[in-house]
Amino acid sequence: MTKALRVVATMVLIAFGSSLVLLLAMHFRSRVLLVIGFSGCAFGIFGGIIGIFYGIVLFFRGKGERV
Repeated sequence: MTKALRVVATMVLIAFGSSLVLLLAMHFRSRVLLVIGFSGCAFGIFGGIIGIFYGIVLFFRGKGERV
């Protein structure tokens, strides 16, 4: 698994976990859980996008070797 793919997979897991926190926030009507869920989703989504671009750059530089 390449480094960029690890970054993307980690961020997808963070975004998925944060979406579960958002579901709990809607169920319990908690503003604290809502803030935690939205910030985690944003972090996961933007981190995944950065990981994808990082992987593209490594691929075109020829450094996309498997680790």
